[in-house]
Amino acid sequence: MSAQEFGEWKAFYTAEELLPAASRLRHAQLIAAISNGKLRRTDKRLWEAADFMVADPWAAAPEAPPAVSVQDQANAINRLLD
Repeated sequence: MSAQEFGEWKAFYTAEELLPAASRLRHAQLIAAISNGKLRRTDKRLWEAADFMVADPWAAAPEAPPAVSVQDQANAINRLLD
């Protein structure tokens, strides 16, 4: 397989979302949509697809957002306004 053909297949899989993660997401969205019909939570919130997604053991851990103080945020806004 040439590099060009590999790039075409990669673009196809990305556009069609045929990857296993996309399949799991579609399935979780379907379950959430069905569950929002008659099944209700005790706190009256709607079900979301994330409630039915199994954690992927091979996925990279999400990066924690940097800790920014309120003063740093205010200084950044003031710099933008100046």
